Amino acid sequence: MVHYVALIHLDADGSYRVSFPDIPGVVTAGETIEEAEEEAAELLAFAAEDPDGAIVFNQPRTIDELNKDPAFVAASKDAIGALMNTSRRHATPTSQRRHGRASSRPATSCLRQALKAWMPGSSPGMTGQ
Repeated sequence: MVHYVALIHLDADGSYRVSFPDIPGVVTAGETIEEAEEEAAELLAFAAEDPDGAIVFNQPRTIDELNKDPAFVAASKDAIGALMNTSRRHATPTSQRRHGRASSRPATSCLRQALKAWMPGSSPGMTGQ
């Protein structure tokens, strides 16, 4: 299963926008972080199954590789990071599933905390959102 880093930003209108640094043009949003993550997971799974191949899936980069990219560093400022997979079978954010059942913790919270430690532009206060 392939995992991609997603960046979640709080927009001026109060919604949460999700983009994928390694998949140009794949963007979605939600009114809450959880809704944005669910939309992003579903969109990523759908895009991976696109029979036309219209969406470019670059090889996912590691956090270390992303942190060397000035565009990523700029885009990650004030963002929450999450890992998403391309499998429709697991079209929920990866940390939401544990031992075959949904977790009671907010989606991707553990992954957010791990990613925040490596994302150069992030603010520590956003980790728990």
